[in-house]
Amino acid sequence: MSPGEDPDRRELFLSVLSGSPSKDIPIFLRDLTLGLDALNIDTDAVFGPVYNSKLSAACVLEMQKLIGHDAVIGCIHTYSMEAFGGTTVYPANGIPYLSDPPLRRNRKDGSICARRHLQRTP
Repeated sequence: MSPGEDPDRRELFLSVLSGSPSKDIPIFLRDLTLGLDALNIDTDAVFGPVYNSKLSAACVLEMQKLIGHDAVIGCIHTYSMEAFGGTTVYPANGIPYLSDPPLRRNRKDGSICARRHLQRTP
C-alpha cells in the first residue's frame, strides 16, 4: 500500500486483528467468537445451560482493548429461531449456528411445523 492510498479493506481488517497500528479502525460487529479467542474461553462457557452475560461482556471488552474499535453492534438471532423449530449448536471453539432449519416442512402433508410439542392449527 502506497502512502496516501486508501487501504484494501480486507488487508486493513486483518492487519488490525494482528495488532498492527492503524489510523483507520474498521467497524467490527459483535463477533463474540473473536473475544472468546482473545481470552481463550470455550464457547459453551458463555452459551452454557445459562447464558453468561458477564463473561460475554468481558470477551467483547477484551477485543475492544486489543483493536481499539469505538462501536460494538450485535444481535443474536439463533435464540428466537429455536421457537420455530431450529436447533442451535454451540461448538467448543466456533460460532453458534442453527443445525436444523426453523420452519421446516412436514414431509407427510407439506405443512410448516415448529417444535413437536406445539399444537398444530388446522
